[in-house]
Amino acid sequence: MDPILISQGHMSHNYRANFYNKLNHPKKFTFVCLALFTILSIVNAYSGDLTYYTSWRGNFGSCGLERSKWDAFYVAALSRARMSGSANPNKHPLCAANKCIKINGARGSVVVKISDTCGACKYDDVDIADTVFPLLDDPKKGRVKVTWDFTDCSRIGKV
Repeated sequence: MDPILISQGHMSHNYRANFYNKLNHPKKFTFVCLALFTILSIVNAYSGDLTYYTSWRGNFGSCGLERSKWDAFYVAALSRARMSGSANPNKHPLCAANKCIKINGARGSVVVKISDTCGACKYDDVDIADTVFPLLDDPKKGRVKVTWDFTDCSRIGKV
């Protein structure tokens, strides 16, 4: 028995019409928009190594914030390359009170305040307080890959 052949033009026309009809449904359209937004959000995120430091117990970070007043030590140091460009590091735009980053790791996400400079970090690397690292990954690893992006500081801590 010979197979039934359907012309490609007819098949693709039906497929397109069916796709657009399904997409016109409000819930499906909303879902597609949310999916695209999520993908674009991930694309805009930075990717780098995450490390931790224990020397945060001193007086001030390079942003001039008194370390004893840091929000439960949810703090981060960004690379020297990111933090350069200001004659006075305390007045760097990334040191402003409303500048935080959201870091996404294997164990979840945290929002931390930018408060210091990491001299050994590459451009997209982040160095955080040793008290916060376990919320993102196993501290025994010492260095892990993460994604992160800038966010407001309305919710510092585990998210």
